[in-house]
Amino acid sequence: MGSADWLKNVIGMRKAKDGKSKKLKGTSAIKKSNGCKGDDPLQKEPSKITNGVLIKNQRELGMPIDDRAAIKIQKAFRAYVARKTLRRLKGNARLQSLTQRLSVKKQASSALNYIHSWNRMQTEIRDRRARMVTEGRLERKKLENQLKLEAKLQNLEVSQRCSYAH
Repeated sequence: MGSADWLKNVIGMRKAKDGKSKKLKGTSAIKKSNGCKGDDPLQKEPSKITNGVLIKNQRELGMPIDDRAAIKIQKAFRAYVARKTLRRLKGNARLQSLTQRLSVKKQASSALNYIHSWNRMQTEIRDRRARMVTEGRLERKKLENQLKLEAKLQNLEVSQRCSYAH
């Protein structure tokens, strides 16, 4: 069966007005045609095909159609997830086999060396910029302090000149 056939089968099993599914009506027709009340052919065989549907055991007959449909959907989804996981694992194995080659190892080691050297260069540039900022601040402070001292000296000189002039 294809991936969409099971869904068509599940959708095709609608409940009739009396509450039983249409597929189950076919099984009751087989029981009536047999003629024996106590003799159930489905109890003798572990699996039997009834109206094109494989019924694995007697317990499945007593289940509501909604439960059976839910079980089929869950089985299909779990199979899908398992296939997806297997595909991913195969891809990982392929990637591992590619990365274990010598040329890939050399390429990876050279790339790591380049990354380390770039990191060192970036660190040196960052440190140099930080030093320049702090040196610039220090120079500005020195200049401000020098200007303040010169202003004080000028005030003292002016005040001394004024005192000599009087």
